[in-house]
Amino acid sequence: MAVQVMTYELFSHTGVDVEYLRPDSETASLGEVEGFCQHLDQTMDAIGYYRRRNSERLMRRMRALFNRSGMLRDEVDILRGLMKQIQRMAMSTTARPERSFTLPYTQPALRDLAFLLTAPAPWDSGSNLSAQCLLGPDGLALLAALEQDPVPLVHWLAQQPCQRLGHYAERLLAFWFRLAPHIELVAANLPVRDAAGRTIGEFDFLIRLDGEPLHVETASKFYLQLGHGPDTLVGPSLRDAWLLKAAKLQEQLQLARHPVAARVLPAGFAGCASVARLAGWFFYADVPATLLAPLAEDQLQGWISPLQQPWPASSESARWVWLSRLGWLAPARVEDSLVREQDSLRQELLQAEVPQL
Repeated sequence: MAVQVMTYELFSHTGVDVEYLRPDSETASLGEVEGFCQHLDQTMDAIGYYRRRNSERLMRRMRALFNRSGMLRDEVDILRGLMKQIQRMAMSTTARPERSFTLPYTQPALRDLAFLLTAPAPWDSGSNLSAQCLLGPDGLALLAALEQDPVPLVHWLAQQPCQRLGHYAERLLAFWFRLAPHIELVAANLPVRDAAGRTIGEFDFLIRLDGEPLHVETASKFYLQLGHGPDTLVGPSLRDAWLLKAAKLQEQLQLARHPVAARVLPAGFAGCASVARLAGWFFYADVPATLLAPLAEDQLQGWISPLQQPWPASSESARWVWLSRLGWLAPARVEDSLVREQDSLRQELLQAEVPQL
């Protein structure tokens, strides 16, 4: 039985990372930071996602951030506003099952690879690389061969085990760029630094696609919409907002034309075309009737539901599985013995160390 369900961390314990704080701006008082933490505790406790000891951890982290560089008052206000949006979300009982996206493969790593190659992009970067270009004329045959013999892919992943989802996705794509006959992998994770050693950016991949030099930026992203517009889409940590990622991606797509980049680019790649390969899932309490550009109408979507309310189900026989982060890419395909009843899984989620959806 194939079970297609996504679990999702709502917040990370780290809160706001130090690199995002600017000490030359107006800073909030320690009392304001503590006030926000208390508000966070009350909000998450009321919704049923959060356990009190986790708010105490977050309080200590926030104090450390304040002591190191000062937290911006407007950042505290932004976080407080997000808490209010979560409260409103908790009152909603409407949610829809995720859009259908199926894969014919059974091997887990192969399913994830096929997902990265063929899933619709969640938004239009203006330079998206199509699945057809990635697959080429032999792509489906290559995937079918890996279904019969996944050892080359499994061996490749075992050489550099990954704990982070982004690194795992990059390893899968690097495997494909080495395997597909119409693609030549020239470089991966190539940094660009100025004369002072400061990092300007990094090329995810430099490839030749059918002989043409190409810079490929990749992203596998998962966002929850906490309000009623794309400006409320946030990721696993509050500093991972979709608007910030979309803007950063546009900067990265210009990297090949940066004056400093010419010093590190291989021959023939100076000023080369840049494209993005995007994948992921966007989660909504109320799916908008029309998504605002550049969000894609065919993006893969999931639902948001407060833990203590009934979860949306496609049938009365629906069952559930709690996915680890490395299992977020392709729709889950698991054995019957691994699925759970809703009430049973809810009780376990209540004991989770981090909030879950």
